[in-house]
Amino acid sequence: MLKKVGALSAVLVASVLAVVVGAAPAHADGAAVVGVPDFVMTSNGGTVATCSASGYANWFVYPEGDAAVQYGGSTTCNRYVKMNGTAELILNGGGTVSSNSFSLLVAQSGSAYGLIASSPGTTYFIKYTTSVWAPIGFSWTTVPPQCTVSAPKITCTMLTPFTVS
Repeated sequence: MLKKVGALSAVLVASVLAVVVGAAPAHADGAAVVGVPDFVMTSNGGTVATCSASGYANWFVYPEGDAAVQYGGSTTCNRYVKMNGTAELILNGGGTVSSNSFSLLVAQSGSAYGLIASSPGTTYFIKYTTSVWAPIGFSWTTVPPQCTVSAPKITCTMLTPFTVS
């Protein structure tokens, strides 16, 4: 009896491994990227510092028919600054489905990201909003159209639609 149970267990384990190993992994089926041109601050003494920001969404459709959406945004500056950012996934025709934020007092980069379950055919917007504070003695000299300045802070908002497919 023990030999039969042991043999049955071995067959069961082998069958499970064959299913797991043979299952097709999820593949990236698409991506959406949104960004702004670099925003630049200049000091009274002529020192220049540059920042960049972008948001993204990647989606994966599984063989079983469901999907996952990975989203986020990041801000990078070549000088230590105060910054924050929020990445949001907004349902087309609805509200925010998921969001994540960061807030840093002194940093050169920050990012916010998340992951949700979804289904093919769903349309979302990826929205990334970031604010950066210019240090004392600096002012914003290059401001992209997606950004507004309320000294010493610049706020940039990026938004683009995508459909999970």
